[in-house]
Amino acid sequence: MEARNGLAHDGDVWDFFAGRAEARACYPVGVVPTIPAAGNEMSNGCVITDKDGNLKRAYDNDLARPKFAVMNRERTFSLPAYQTACGAVDIMMHTMERYFSQEDDMTLTDELAEVCSAPSSRAPRSWSGTTHKI
Repeated sequence: MEARNGLAHDGDVWDFFAGRAEARACYPVGVVPTIPAAGNEMSNGCVITDKDGNLKRAYDNDLARPKFAVMNRERTFSLPAYQTACGAVDIMMHTMERYFSQEDDMTLTDELAEVCSAPSSRAPRSWSGTTHKI
């Protein structure tokens, strides 16, 4: 779900990421998350990587925000346990980041963070019987 290619532009896609172009239109984009904690189903941002040049760049534009997302947690079940654990840690870090911020009114976010951070004695049913080693 990185580097969405729905942005209308006649030049090179890198023009957006280098600041040489600004999106003026975008085809409707839908996403199917396959990794936990990415957040791309709600994001206006995208990332592109040029492995040859060892570059990774981001581009944010509300036109690139997905119009719909197909959310099915079973799409993440084939991931290695390590990747799933990394997603869980990422979620916790973002939760704590907001919780400990110095913003004036974060009541709702704080309450969500407290609920998400509370220990749970009940794992999702889909985890029963699995033995993953990290």
